[in-house]
Amino acid sequence: ENQGWVSRNLIGSWTPETCGGTPIAVKATPPPGTPETWAKNPQCRLVFPPSAEDATASGEDARVEICLVLEQEDARMERGSPFPYQDRLVEIFLCILQADPSEQKLTQFNKKRVVKGGVSLMSKRREVFLRTNLTTP
Repeated sequence: ENQGWVSRNLIGSWTPETCGGTPIAVKATPPPGTPETWAKNPQCRLVFPPSAEDATASGEDARVEICLVLEQEDARMERGSPFPYQDRLVEIFLCILQADPSEQKLTQFNKKRVVKGGVSLMSKRREVFLRTNLTTP
């Protein structure tokens, strides 16, 4: 069955200039970032244009299902450390925030903008995955 999936691949990396950490205190105290430094992290803006076929009879907003994957280099490709390669992996996670239509990039982290269901597990693994439904205009 065709689910109407559209795929986009974005390739990039974190550098000292593009690594802002997270202001969310999960495992580390204090958190490894601030709301302001968080904005240095790579951001990807998703825009879903309104679609007449997505509108419901009740006038409610339509929903779109998204699947996001964030990966880091495969630690098995270098010799030296044993499984589970904890010395080569860093903790990663995905977080979806709501932006205003006029904003191209968020300038700081604001937990009030975090979309319900829009946070993956924070994990020291090769990849993290986030599947959720977002409301479209």
